[in-house]
Amino acid sequence: MSTKQHQSQTLGSFTVKRAGNALSLPIPAEAGVTEGQEYLLSVTEDGTLRYEPQRMNPWHTESIRKIDFAAMKKVIGVASEHPSQGKEI
Repeated sequence: MSTKQHQSQTLGSFTVKRAGNALSLPIPAEAGVTEGQEYLLSVTEDGTLRYEPQRMNPWHTESIRKIDFAAMKKVIGVASEHPSQGKEI
């Protein structure tokens, strides 16, 4: 079993700001975070905030929503519209 070592790097001091009904902390570009990336936030007993990146589900992206699967199905064709469970294709 391998483990990854992550080094801490201090990028500066940031102030919490209000944005509507939420609070936000700026993330500097040097942190390597991309817009739209999802994070899981945990708060420890001592008040430490821990953000963990979540894996992106490609089916929840804008690029997937733009694909016309019905048109692709017409071009590619399908063997049957019925489930093939218990049948060989």
